[in-house]
Amino acid sequence: MKLRFKDFIRWAAILTGGTALFACNNLDELEQRVDSLESRIQALETQLPALNENVAAISALVQDGVLINSVEETENGYVITTSDGSEYTLTNGAVGNTPQISVNEDGNWIVSYDNGSSWEEIKVDGSPVSASGTAPQFRIDAEGYWQVSYDNGASWTDVLDPDGEKVPATGEGSDFFRDIQYDGETFTITLADGTEVEIAVVPDFLCAINGVDYSTPVVFEYGETKSYSVSITGVTEAIVSAPTGWRAVLDGAEPTATLTVTAPASASADTGIQTRVSADTQTDVSILAVSSKGLSAITKMKVELSAEPVPASPAATVTANNDAATSASLSFTVTPNSDVTSWRYLLLAATENAPEQPAFESATEQTGTQTLVLDQTADGTPLSGNTEYVLYVLPYNSDDDVYGSIANARSTTAMPSYDTYYEMYEAGLDITIAGKVYNKTKYGEATLVSEDASITSTTEITKVFFVDQDATLTYDTNNAESTARAVYQLIIIGNTPGQRSSMILNSQVALNQGAGNTDGTFVAYNIDIDATNTGNYLFAQNRDGAYGYVGFINCHFTMPSGRPFTYVSSSARSYAEFTVEDSEIEIPGTNQLLLFSFGSSTASHGTISLKNNVLYSQNGVKDFRIISGNSCSFSNFVFENNTVINLWSTTSGCVLYSSLNTISVTKNLFWTDGTTANMAFFRPADTSAETGTPYTGNPTGTLVDDSIVYKNGEDTNWQWFYGGMNRVDKEGFDACNEIVAVDTNPLATTDFENGIFTPTGDYSQYGAQRD
Repeated sequence: MKLRFKDFIRWAAILTGGTALFACNNLDELEQRVDSLESRIQALETQLPALNENVAAISALVQDGVLINSVEETENGYVITTSDGSEYTLTNGAVGNTPQISVNEDGNWIVSYDNGSSWEEIKVDGSPVSASGTAPQFRIDAEGYWQVSYDNGASWTDVLDPDGEKVPATGEGSDFFRDIQYDGETFTITLADGTEVEIAVVPDFLCAINGVDYSTPVVFEYGETKSYSVSITGVTEAIVSAPTGWRAVLDGAEPTATLTVTAPASASADTGIQTRVSADTQTDVSILAVSSKGLSAITKMKVELSAEPVPASPAATVTANNDAATSASLSFTVTPNSDVTSWRYLLLAATENAPEQPAFESATEQTGTQTLVLDQTADGTPLSGNTEYVLYVLPYNSDDDVYGSIANARSTTAMPSYDTYYEMYEAGLDITIAGKVYNKTKYGEATLVSEDASITSTTEITKVFFVDQDATLTYDTNNAESTARAVYQLIIIGNTPGQRSSMILNSQVALNQGAGNTDGTFVAYNIDIDATNTGNYLFAQNRDGAYGYVGFINCHFTMPSGRPFTYVSSSARSYAEFTVEDSEIEIPGTNQLLLFSFGSSTASHGTISLKNNVLYSQNGVKDFRIISGNSCSFSNFVFENNTVINLWSTTSGCVLYSSLNTISVTKNLFWTDGTTANMAFFRPADTSAETGTPYTGNPTGTLVDDSIVYKNGEDTNWQWFYGGMNRVDKEGFDACNEIVAVDTNPLATTDFENGIFTPTGDYSQYGAQRD
């Protein structure tokens, strides 16, 4: 009777006697233990491909003459392409209770079965296994023990520990690599035992024999000649080596040359001894390629002789030329091996099933190496933009009437070019604004505002408006019923990239995401907003709970005199996230202005973020506050790369709070030409702590660093925290440093009319960054 592994464990537990059985409280507990054991083994089985890929990669990289052509970082590790065109995947992190593999100083594989405590050489028939040879492969047998193969999986033997016992595959896991570092020029791998493998990265250097796999020898008949295409980039010199009696000639230059290989005419043929170049002269045809920088790499193929006729083995390599992809076409290069007399291809959408051989009967027939530029699928459908397709190639040898395996490669068409955001939206594409994604699937139909229009009620309107550059959208719900003024989700986008559209705000926006919702959304993007006639604060939060998200991105505001962005007095109402980014806020007059006013509310807010903005007043505002919330708490406050012109708060503080958890404040530029007041930026409500100790409520971490202030010669004291830097606990900060006063005017341009304030070259990294 053949038992599944799980069944075997259960019978074994029962047959070991009552002691083992009754050590568990009940049968359910025994079942749980067995299930846990099986699940851990199943988890390891899913990780075996990563283990074997890692071993194969190390086997390739430790060989002499290997350079890396490209390095692509992935979610779990790296994909590297070597100078011979081979691609390897390195998976970082734990891969189960696998034997740890490394390479010793003699270049041989070594293994540890005790999580790195001791190491021994891997041996086959008593001899060490060279790491430059065939890479070992691992698997788990039916009984849950590790097995290893040294012949590409043809045969398997048990992995044994130093005591000669089989090694179970049920551990908790360990890292295959101790560290991986890539600095753009060198790729360094530190194996689990500390051994370092360092390989140079040369991006524009490639010498790859197409259509061959070094692990599989190419079999020749005596006297037979075969030709292979060789992809070449950045090669200034190439030296070809072949086994004794063989002839190998490389003709042609970049980008494609031809390698012609001729087997000996007979078993006794000898054309002279070839030079050994980091390859096996008994079996390898190799090309030593030298780059323009003097670096060298080897690409090679393994050859064998047969006294018997060699059956044709047609095969093809398909390469996607992704750099040549457009929104309506894709390019692929098909390279057949010397056994291919012709081949056929089919281009299908990646969502379709892979074709079987009969599907190619009516497909286009080709010969030799070809670069295909395709603008339609196999059934004649034009290619769509930003869509993945697969080219399938069936190689054929007419002499032996034999087909090879279907080869394939994937490629994605480029994103179509759209003149407006409305066209993108209608095409079903994502519009990403400050990290948030907006699309038709989520927000439904949109309204295109191509001429002046008004929003007078929020009922029965779309959630998304696109405003043409020549049109103005007016928001005025003053005469609407209260229920017709509520805004749950409203996104207003200037339609033309790089050119702001116009919006007039004549009434307050009443944010109300409804009961039980957390995804309230108000976004203005690429818009000039004139709010001078609002007559009130701009945004009200009219529903208990935290309104999901308010974002003003790439906008220009003309504010009403003395009116805040938002005022929320109820302790039951707050904002989960409020963001102002890449915008200009023009503040008229000299009255007190509060951007975020929370009165006596005790609410808890999420993140308030101001990044890359210009906040300015021509006449100066001497009691300016970004946040006035003495009784409120805030999870996070972000203030980065802002230019603040003629706005100061005196010692009463620019950001007032009961508690503020974390902050990120850096690269800001403050400029004033008229203040005579001292200024503190952050001030908590409770300033009663003993001298020199942190105030209760001050932030406890992240970053305050590298901002500047120019005071036009005024002898005033500007500082981040009320009471000085000793009033904040710096322990949790990456850096916590005082603002730096500069004596030289950091601005090259001061244009109040257009809100343009450009730093000089020495201070170009500070303040709002503009193209």
